Amino acid sequence: IPILSALNDCTEWCQTIILDALCHYVPETTDHAESLIDRLIPFLKNSNAAVVIGAFKCIYIFMEYDERGPATILPEIIPPFMTLLLSAEEEIQYVVLRTLSLFVLKYPKALSKEITVFFCKYNDPAYIKMEKLEIMMTICTRSNAKVVLDELGEYCNAVDVAFVRRAIHCIGQIALKFEATAPACVDVLMKLLQGRADYAVDES
Repeated sequence: IPILSALNDCTEWCQTIILDALCHYVPETTDHAESLIDRLIPFLKNSNAAVVIGAFKCIYIFMEYDERGPATILPEIIPPFMTLLLSAEEEIQYVVLRTLSLFVLKYPKALSKEITVFFCKYNDPAYIKMEKLEIMMTICTRSNAKVVLDELGEYCNAVDVAFVRRAIHCIGQIALKFEATAPACVDVLMKLLQGRADYAVDES
């Protein structure tokens, strides 16, 4: 389509507008969807975060029409997007995390091997930590549940009351999602009951 020809010849901010419009386009055939994705993948390495996010959103939508399937496409689109998450400013990280929150709802296994990327840092803002927790719970699998549980146990020592409550709630979610982890989850909760933080005791 002609709009794609303009992508390489305009400024980055014009590219974001074009990509925003392009995400509403419905490919006519599977071959067309494949061609669109292949044309957009190079934009995932753009220096402008808005262009990267816009290209990712378009690819995510066009994957629905591409017969190659996620297994073929994901290895090409995930690494550059994860690089953006790790290197961007906090506000951009939040936008990336919100985009990934929608992505993992449809492809929960796509990032299961990357789960440590979503572990919270002590100096992450509260809004970043909450988004990371949501993604961790979505992509948590039987094989990485123990690692996630250990991480959540560490979060329960934080000073952010809302964050601690959410982390404890996530421990309960893991126990319900994977029955084999229930005893370990109960052990963590029992230790919290012996603590001095009322909010942690209440939530546990």
